[in-house]
Amino acid sequence: MVEGILQDAADAGAPVPADRVRDVLSAHGSALDACTTASVVHGDLWAGNLFLDSAQRIVGLIDTERTLWGDPLFDLIGADQFGLWNVDPDLLEGNTEHGGILAAELASPTGPTRFALYRLYFSVILVTEISVRDYEGEWVAEHRKSAEGMLAAVLQRFDELAPTNTTTSALGVRESNPQG
Repeated sequence: MVEGILQDAADAGAPVPADRVRDVLSAHGSALDACTTASVVHGDLWAGNLFLDSAQRIVGLIDTERTLWGDPLFDLIGADQFGLWNVDPDLLEGNTEHGGILAAELASPTGPTRFALYRLYFSVILVTEISVRDYEGEWVAEHRKSAEGMLAAVLQRFDELAPTNTTTSALGVRESNPQG
């Protein structure tokens, strides 16, 4: 999947530092082995893609183009596409209350690294799709700036880490601290 989006970026002339992305995956990709139970992951699960009934229960989902079979943590990325490290504590609490595993997975020894790798992957997608989809309009310049800034921030975070065995505090991913 990563090579596919890197090739799309190269073909479209999108400003994605493919070698740096590959280096990060080489150094930290072993954390992905910890996901041994895959699930259907929407990948773009924000409020605009949900249908709710009058009791605020989800009754439908739309926009499944990013849906995949994989690590449930990936849905945290799609739920906050332009976030970086802070995960909404209410989202985690609600997920846990309804039998979900997101908070436990994020707090696991490999959770923060997996989360950051998914943030990297999604950032590459956001930068690449601007060129691939030939976005137009006044909003594109700001969107491009945000997407490229997020990609740079994710790569910078990984540049500061030693390979593998990263920890929650080293990555700065917080699963329940809305203040920080």
